[in-house]
Amino acid sequence: MKLKIFIIFIYSTLLLFFTFKLDPENMFVSDTFIKLIQANSIIENNFLSEVIHCKNLSVFNHCQFLTPGSFFISDKLLGPFPIFQTFLMAAIIKLSFPEMIQWVSTFLFIISLTYLYIKWNLHPIFVSFMILCTPAFIHSISFFGYAISFFFLAFGLSFLFTQEKNFMKNVYAFLLGLPIFFRPEFILISGPILFFYTLYKSNKLKLVSTSIFFLLPVFSFLTINYLLYNNILGTRIISNKSGIFNTTSLIERWNIIQSLLFYGNMRVGLFMYTPIFLL
Repeated sequence: MKLKIFIIFIYSTLLLFFTFKLDPENMFVSDTFIKLIQANSIIENNFLSEVIHCKNLSVFNHCQFLTPGSFFISDKLLGPFPIFQTFLMAAIIKLSFPEMIQWVSTFLFIISLTYLYIKWNLHPIFVSFMILCTPAFIHSISFFGYAISFFFLAFGLSFLFTQEKNFMKNVYAFLLGLPIFFRPEFILISGPILFFYTLYKSNKLKLVSTSIFFLLPVFSFLTINYLLYNNILGTRIISNKSGIFNTTSLIERWNIIQSLLFYGNMRVGLFMYTPIFLL
C-alpha cells in the first residue's frame, strides 16, 4: 500500500506541474473560449437562462468571435455546447475565477485515475500508458466536459467487477449513464459495454434494474433536450449542420475522418492528442 501511495503522489505531482506549466490562464481558445462565453452569459442571466446577450459581453468584444456553431432558437442566441457543463463552468467561475476550470479538470482526472488504479489494482505501467499514450489527460484539462465524463465513467465501470449488492451495482450503472449530459459521445463507450456485459451474464433478469438505472440519465437527457430545443440530441447536433454525414464526397469524408483521428483542418486529431506526441 505504501508503494501505491508513493506512485499516486508521483503522478499527481507531475500532472499538477504539467497543468501549471501550461498556464491555465492562456488555455481559453477555440471551443473552450466559446464555452467560457456561454458560462459568462449564464452568470449574466443569474443562472436562469443560457441565452447569450452579446451587449453584455464587452470583455469578449460583444460576441464578434463567436463561431458558426452558435445558433438561434425563437430569436434567442444559444451556444453549441451542452447546457449542463456550461452551467457547472459558470458556477466555478462565480465561486472563483475562470482558470480554476482547468485545475478542477486536472483534479477530476487524478481522482478518476487513482480510483481506477486502486479499485482495479492496475499495474503502474498501465497507469503510465493511460497518461502518456492516450488522450485522456490532455482531453481532460482541455475540455471540462470530458473531465467530468471520464470521472463518471471511471466510477461507473465498477459495476463490471463489484460483488456488492444490487443497490451499489445500480448506482454504478447510473453513474455510467451520466456522461451523456456532458459529452454525449461517451454513450458510444458505456452503452456497448453494458450491452455485451448483459449478453455475457447468464442471469439476465438480475440486470434489468441495472439497465434501467443506466437508461434513466439517458432518457432524462433526451427528454430535457427535446423540451428545451425540440431536438433530443441537443445543441451540439443542432449546431453541426454540416459534417461527415452531410457530404457525398468520399474525399471530403476521408479528410474529416483523418482530421478527427490524426491531423488536418488546422487541428490535431484524437490519436495524436497525447502527451507522448506532444512532448
